[in-house]
Amino acid sequence: MNRGTARIFLILVLAFLARAASYIILGRLTHPVFWEYHDIAENFLRGKGLVCPFLEMPNYAYAEPFYPILSAVTYYITNHNYLIFGIVNMLASSAIVIAVYYLGKELFDERVGLITAILTAIHPSLIYFSTQFHPL
Repeated sequence: MNRGTARIFLILVLAFLARAASYIILGRLTHPVFWEYHDIAENFLRGKGLVCPFLEMPNYAYAEPFYPILSAVTYYITNHNYLIFGIVNMLASSAIVIAVYYLGKELFDERVGLITAILTAIHPSLIYFSTQFHPL
């Protein structure tokens, strides 16, 4: 493993640990926070399609399909284990640091890539929303 890969791996671990700590501190183990994407995933599993009720009307194509389908597949495989889906959310949110690192490195240099990856790893809103079942 070269030096750059080791650094980005450490930043990735930092990002995941920050998200996991926040998940525990905010009490998401016992009180998960759901958004409309949860309803869309539940309806998908019930065979109703990617629909979200709003004001007693069904809304189809309400959101991009990737996150609700990922939610539905994870719910189906894990029998609605929200801890595992929380880990999936945290991993996905943490993985963004890799994309940001390579983007900063490609556009500028490795130092900028590392700085942007660290800032992304510790960004409060990214950490907070990774504890909720939301695509942010």
